[in-house]
Amino acid sequence: MINYAHFEDLWQASEALFKNDITDSNAIVQEIIAKLFLYQSISTKLEASDEEKRQLQHHIMGTIVSTLTHLSLKDNINVFAALQETTNKLRAEKLEAALKRS
Repeated sequence: MINYAHFEDLWQASEALFKNDITDSNAIVQEIIAKLFLYQSISTKLEASDEEKRQLQHHIMGTIVSTLTHLSLKDNINVFAALQETTNKLRAEKLEAALKRS
């Protein structure tokens, strides 16, 4: 097992696992949706202890993020730039909302 020091390195290693995969983007999106529904059902429908649910959610979250790396590779998305842009936009919206309340 390899322990990565930086999230970006781990992301790229996960993308590399899908390098020669021929799955189309739509199929990958459908896989992400299915995994999200599974994640949701763990907390809402599964009869298990809180710890068992947390362990299952942990596993499913890993598979969701791995599948996101597949999609970002397939569609050539710079995830860092996309997340940075969205985070900055959300931060600005929250600041604007806070200023309107005061």
